[in-house]
Amino acid sequence: GARLHVADLVHAVIDGPRRAALALLAAILAATLTATAAAHEVRPAYLALREVAPGEFAVLFKTPRLGDRALALQPTFGAETRALTPLVTRTPPGALVREWTLAAAGLRGSTVAIAGLETTMTDALVRIDFLDGTSFATRLTPGSPEATVPAEQGALEVVGAYTVLGFEHILS
Repeated sequence: GARLHVADLVHAVIDGPRRAALALLAAILAATLTATAAAHEVRPAYLALREVAPGEFAVLFKTPRLGDRALALQPTFGAETRALTPLVTRTPPGALVREWTLAAAGLRGSTVAIAGLETTMTDALVRIDFLDGTSFATRLTPGSPEATVPAEQGALEVVGAYTVLGFEHILS
């Protein structure tokens, strides 16, 4: 493949010790680029809230993990919240999954954010399902790590949000 082609070119142009030095430099550069690419996680985080009783939400927060390292992300809410159950953490391959139940009576009309997202190269998908059957879905980005949950969101707005997410996923 490409390696042989580059090696043949190097052999044709450079002799002896200079060739060895260039080969070492190329190996160091390749290792650096590989490590840099692995260090920048691009898989999205996922935050799902499902209202299980008025003002009480089952929360699932999934963040990408590479080896033992996970992105330092934390969901935050503009509404007053408190944990109703202890945090349960799982580590399936490639992810850190945290689940708990949250009291958040004033979630509609308030903000939801992912603290730490602005220092990453990843996005976060957010979905909130309310007891009345309405849903809120959005994509948070490093440049826009916060969104306001509408006081009310109709079915057309949900379809529009998912259509945009789908197109962005296909194009990325």
